[in-house]
Amino acid sequence: MGRNDGTVLGTTTVLNNGSNQRRANIVLLAEGYTDNQQADFNRDCYDFLDAMLADRWFRYLVPGINVHRVNVASN
Repeated sequence: MGRNDGTVLGTTTVLNNGSNQRRANIVLLAEGYTDNQQADFNRDCYDFLDAMLADRWFRYLVPGINVHRVNVASN
């Protein structure tokens, strides 16, 4: 993906457990989602977060994790 392949629409923190410098950061990037599909991407991010939080192993790690969403409108 290059500069001419899409437009960054913005970033959102969907799980904030503290300073980014002191946490593992998961960044979800809307690669391949068009402008009209951004709501789908947002839902997919929350579905990912729900699945991660439902996993017993991740529940113990969650305090050390932040999750960020980067909305990109792909051409």
